[in-house]
Amino acid sequence: MLIATNNLHDVNELKIMLKKEFDMKDLGVAKKILGMEIHRDKSARKLWVS
Repeated sequence: MLIATNNLHDVNELKIMLKKEFDMKDLGVAKKILGMEIHRDKSARKLWVS
């Protein structure tokens, strides 16, 4: 599952709820999903896949 938002509090709340229901592991910042590379430019606030 990939979670994307501009609100870190929301991400943390969602992860807490999911951990209560499912055995899950946080893999950190995504670099690849479904064979696509994920690129992020924090300063420009942009996210794209290739």
